[in-house]
Amino acid sequence: MTTIELTGRDRRQVEHVDAAVDAASHAYQTIWKHTQAATGQMLLSRLAELIEREAHTFATIHSVDGGMAYEDVKLFDVPQACETLRYFASAQRAMYERSTTLMEGGLLGKSLLGSVQRLCRGMRRSLAEGSTLIVKSPEFTPLYGQKLGQLVTEAGFGCGGKSPSIVFEDANLENALFWVSAGSSANNGQVYALGSRIYVQDSIYDKFVQGLAAHSYQKPAVMGDPLQNGVTKGPIVNKQQYERILSYMEKGRQEDARTIIGGSGKTQGSSGFVENTIFADVAEDSTIVKEEVFGPVATVHRFSTEEEVIAKANDIEYGLSAAVFTENVHRADRVAAALESGQVTVNCWAN
Repeated sequence: MTTIELTGRDRRQVEHVDAAVDAASHAYQTIWKHTQAATGQMLLSRLAELIEREAHTFATIHSVDGGMAYEDVKLFDVPQACETLRYFASAQRAMYERSTTLMEGGLLGKSLLGSVQRLCRGMRRSLAEGSTLIVKSPEFTPLYGQKLGQLVTEAGFGCGGKSPSIVFEDANLENALFWVSAGSSANNGQVYALGSRIYVQDSIYDKFVQGLAAHSYQKPAVMGDPLQNGVTKGPIVNKQQYERILSYMEKGRQEDARTIIGGSGKTQGSSGFVENTIFADVAEDSTIVKEEVFGPVATVHRFSTEEEVIAKANDIEYGLSAAVFTENVHRADRVAAALESGQVTVNCWAN
């Protein structure tokens, strides 16, 4: 029997742990605690599907990394992991039937041993109840934890809010303008499925950009106390996130993005309120395109061909949602199938 080293061990240092704590705390405060229960349910179900898809990979990893029998992992551990996630996904209907958001949770740390099944069992209730997690997989068998981490990101747990909205030249422009405007600013941009990357076919680009500006001026957001009737936009969740959004808006201006609407970050001199903002002429690799803003800030881009826009839409680490606007049902099917996203809507936007 030959002994080989599969990979050099990555020993976590104090600074790495601190960085993980900071990232998890930020995700909890700005995103996860405000996530709608239906979204959490969808994410857990999606993760179960991905683990099921990678059953062979997990069985192989456990065999070569930890000496577990391949068939045992594939026939028992993987199905039990998926069953656990699906149970807590479905249980959210009962847990949150009187609430639209996840329960108040917090930041948890877990050191988990064994297999993908035990890892999912250890994290399932924490995520379902609204907490973020820092997970330490075993020192000597770390590979299954790393693989699961990849699938967690693919499922859409990696924040989100950079979802693409794709408008083809044959789309119903009035309908597309309504949904793109709503999808790029809903709940102050503090939603997972925010359509903040808007791709418009070049033949209608200028007309559509003008339409976005006109729609904003014709139907402006009414800012104020969200408990009052008629108010359509309340303040950002907290001061930290408010200042973070403003910093991204400033970054957009520094990167020479053209402001279509908004852009100042402040309205009526009220701290905590951020006006809906859309930038144009933005490079694909710019900060406000690639990084999560989690605020009402969107970018609009040109594209020429179907292949081009699919490549651009998929060139992002997030993948929770996408929207396609076209009157061609065959194109809608092709593009929806090609987009690397947890959900794709056609001719509308959905959170």
